[in-house]
Amino acid sequence: MPVLVGTARRPLPGELVCGDAFAVVQHPHATLVCLADGLGHGPAAREASEAACQHARDHAEAPLGALIRGMDGVLATTRGAAVSLLSLQPGVRRVQFVGIGNVEVRAIARSPIAPPTTPGIVGHGLRSVRVWEYPLADGDLLVLMTDGISSRFELGDLAHLEPQRMAEVILARHQKSHDDACCVVAQVAAGGRALGATPGGGE
Repeated sequence: MPVLVGTARRPLPGELVCGDAFAVVQHPHATLVCLADGLGHGPAAREASEAACQHARDHAEAPLGALIRGMDGVLATTRGAAVSLLSLQPGVRRVQFVGIGNVEVRAIARSPIAPPTTPGIVGHGLRSVRVWEYPLADGDLLVLMTDGISSRFELGDLAHLEPQRMAEVILARHQKSHDDACCVVAQVAAGGRALGATPGGGE
């Protein structure tokens, strides 16, 4: 069951760089998705979010709890970031999630997937970390969004779109005018058949 990924991001209007960043790493046992929202805007926000994503790339096979705690240390010299991590593991039919700060996950899935995030800032010291785990099935779709995207829309209305197009539409229609924005769409291919998404990568 391959995991298909679509991504889209855009800076706050008037800014030259985006303070939100993502990383997608596909390894033999899982696909790791990291979405980071650096505090504020501009180059300092981008530095924090890119540092989070680089740490995710460098340690993609680490357990999520250890990964985000290591990230907290790395970001201590930056302004910090809100970060969410998804580990999609089709081989064992499960998905794991950990989130610190305001990076939301939404899903269209056979079993309900709705984990909360923990208040806090990665880089400012983490008091507690909880990793959530859910069953994963063919066709399940998950969307990570920074808070620069309004959540006031029905994800089911976009369910007919392949992941890359869905990410583009979410950004185009729902980015807030006062913030950077980024979303990552990940879908387990139904029956192992590719649906036309952009392959996993990172920026």
